[in-house]
Amino acid sequence: MRQLRVLTSVLAALLAAWGGYWVLGARGMDRSVTAWLDARHEAGWVAEYDAVRTRGFPNRFDTTISALELADPATGLAWTGEFLQLFRLSYQRKHVIAVLPPQSVISTPRQKITVTGADTRASLVFADASNWTLERSAVAVTGLALASDAGWSTEIAELRLATRPSERAPGAVDIGLDAKALRPAGALLADLAARGIVPGDLERLSLDASVRFDAPWDLRAIEARRPAITAIDLHKAEMLWGALELWLAGEVTVDSAGRMTGSMTVKAKNWREMLALAEAAGWVPEQLVGPLESGLSLLTGLSGGRDTLDAPLTFAEGAVWLGPIRLGQAPRLLLR
Repeated sequence: MRQLRVLTSVLAALLAAWGGYWVLGARGMDRSVTAWLDARHEAGWVAEYDAVRTRGFPNRFDTTISALELADPATGLAWTGEFLQLFRLSYQRKHVIAVLPPQSVISTPRQKITVTGADTRASLVFADASNWTLERSAVAVTGLALASDAGWSTEIAELRLATRPSERAPGAVDIGLDAKALRPAGALLADLAARGIVPGDLERLSLDASVRFDAPWDLRAIEARRPAITAIDLHKAEMLWGALELWLAGEVTVDSAGRMTGSMTVKAKNWREMLALAEAAGWVPEQLVGPLESGLSLLTGLSGGRDTLDAPLTFAEGAVWLGPIRLGQAPRLLLR
């Protein structure tokens, strides 16, 4: 009987200690989130919220920030949602599950985009919990829909994104993206799909790359500036859209202005149909279609094919060339 009383006393003491630890941890989580939001407000941000509450006793810290609105005046970027939830096991500080609401709004200086997802969550593992330096992540979204007040919309049945420290390129970040059943944006593309020129959905869009940044992704990436891309080793990018197939691989460096230098190999199956689609969508001026088709026909003839293009894509001095054909100014890789 005495042993039972001792055991009961020990268990009660352990439960009390664990309960005290959980209460302190929950209060600390609430204080740290509130302090960060208040610091953003003092820095000139819009940082509005209704409440910060942590539940999940005894083994979890489930923090909900309700009616959250964040806006960075330096970039003009803003996010608004009914809630943002952060889930963490009480004995694993460095692993957080973030859950977004079924609908949120992303605002830029040019447009507002309503984001709808049946299930949107991210697994985030941090190397350093003090400044939340991201080590690896995995994002999964089902039933994703984007609708802009600029007049376009798109849907993706399933989207997966993952990052991790690269073993292939030490110091870089491996990024993998896989999107299935993607419905391209734009009324013209919808019209082309309705007329049977292209399928309604892209079957698959995927990417496997090692990317170098000039700074780590941590809290400063949100508070101050996004890390800039300095180099990309694109192991493979692939698009499957009915009979149209596109592959891309290669390496580029990126300067402080976002200009790329380097080359990639592009392979395009049924490239004539792609060119016709680009013309119909207004991506290629009508007067350039003929010269482009003649040049690309020559390139495919040199590579021994007719319907499949295999040519270098070269970036230099802010411009881009496909083989010897100058396509124009290359897009700049700048993260706002």
